[in-house]
Amino acid sequence: MPSVVFVARPLPSDIGPGGKHRTYQLEHDLKAGFGEDRVHTLSLMDWRARHAGGQAAPTASPPLTQRIVRRMGECLDNPFGVLHGTGYSSRTFAPRGFVREYRALLERLPRPIVTVIDDARFTGIVDVAREFDVPVVAITHNLESLDLAAADPHGSWGLRTHLVDFANELGHLQRCAGRMFISKVETGLVGGFGMEAEHYPYRPVGAIRERLEAIRQARRQAEQEPGLFLLLGSAMHGTTHRAFEWFLAQARQHGLPPGVRLVLVGMGTDTLDLRGTAGVEALGWVGQPDLDRLLTHARAVVVPQFSGFGSVTRLVELSCAGVPSLTPAHTTFAIDLPPGVHVLGDAWPQWHDLLRELAQSPRQDAWDYPAWEAVQPQTLHRYLSRWVGEE
Repeated sequence: MPSVVFVARPLPSDIGPGGKHRTYQLEHDLKAGFGEDRVHTLSLMDWRARHAGGQAAPTASPPLTQRIVRRMGECLDNPFGVLHGTGYSSRTFAPRGFVREYRALLERLPRPIVTVIDDARFTGIVDVAREFDVPVVAITHNLESLDLAAADPHGSWGLRTHLVDFANELGHLQRCAGRMFISKVETGLVGGFGMEAEHYPYRPVGAIRERLEAIRQARRQAEQEPGLFLLLGSAMHGTTHRAFEWFLAQARQHGLPPGVRLVLVGMGTDTLDLRGTAGVEALGWVGQPDLDRLLTHARAVVVPQFSGFGSVTRLVELSCAGVPSLTPAHTTFAIDLPPGVHVLGDAWPQWHDLLRELAQSPRQDAWDYPAWEAVQPQTLHRYLSRWVGEE
């Protein structure tokens, strides 16, 4: 029987942002395909927490010495980082103790073994896997170097720096035996560079799926609050932050439709400037029960993602939960659009008019989400089977 080692940055969890949900899906699908006792998960963030030695959690602004060390690490990967640090580096993904833990796991597991990594920067893991002749398949959340570049304000020099990061990331991916991506855009881009790549779409599974179906059922039994809309996402993420600022600027300049109340939910949303935006409030990060209640009673969710690689998990989960969403065309390039999504342009009148229409709409939106999910490719087990002899 094959052994699967899943090396992840976050600890898989059904609670948290979209990245954690994708990691949760990966672990769930690996266990469903190869057997729960055959899948062994190593989380970098969990390892760091276990070896923190009782130290306090990092602050939003790390000490100067820590920032200097981090910048030096970036410069080893990218010389342009001397002038312009991008935050993209593989140095923090290979702590010696973490790599030793992975090595010990390979030494005791029965063959055949395949390793799955959720970030191309796990270079130390790839080095050890090669020593043991273990294939590594990269199934990343995003092309991280480009996701960071999308929010870069430093003009042509910043772009040059990010292009070196991108070259490094392609080099990391090239060392892997296989590559899978959540977005069709990334799948096509990496394939265009001559590397085999396959699309592995996001779908809610396990406890996530159960919670979303409970929200769908609750929405059928409850009346949605007239005029209540949510704007979900992490304002700490660069392209999401810019999208939020665009929407707030439009609301400030032109006003929301009468009776519309917009609630911002997500990490960092409570730090946004809401001055002059009547009918808008920001809650920041909220607990899962509070979020579920908001999704039960909201008319729809606004997802104004005009660039970057975010919002893929959000749109799919909203559709599963029976919650309408409003989004620009940019998000449609990454996935087969699930039902319940209203696609708009970048002109404010379109958003204003649809918000006004949905604000008082008494109808219960109903669509066949399972039918959409049924035609999505279930590629993971088939793709990995070539390396573990289960084809």
